[in-house]
Amino acid sequence: MNTQNPVTGTDDLVITRTFSAPRSRVFAAFADKSRFIRWWGPPGVSVDEAIWTATPGDDFRVVMRGQEGTYILVGRFIAVEPDHRLVFSWAWETDGVPGHESEVTLTFDDNGPQTRMTLVHSGLPDTDAVEKHTEGWAGCLDRLTAFLDT
Repeated sequence: MNTQNPVTGTDDLVITRTFSAPRSRVFAAFADKSRFIRWWGPPGVSVDEAIWTATPGDDFRVVMRGQEGTYILVGRFIAVEPDHRLVFSWAWETDGVPGHESEVTLTFDDNGPQTRMTLVHSGLPDTDAVEKHTEGWAGCLDRLTAFLDT
């Protein structure tokens, strides 16, 4: 689902997924570097290097490799509420320079023995970016599902 953000006038990407795992485990898959690097990225993409400590104010950098080349994601952790919410900025780095910055908010809620996660990726510059990130996030979350099922 995509929505127009009335405050920023930009497109927001909203995805809700339910995982067959407790909330603490789903949150840890994002917050713990050793878990994160095992599933992160859409199919065919692997993490080559990651600076990833989910602490408010800490910068992160994730270097990924896929068939079409290397992708570098950079940002800063804004809010970390263990097992409940994770907020971070998001920018693709090209030639050592971060591009357009957007923001990702993940919320984790109990849904019986499962976890319902809502992802809001706000501040994307246009509809094309929303479409590309929708595809990328879908692939990442499919891999997260497989990771949690093992």
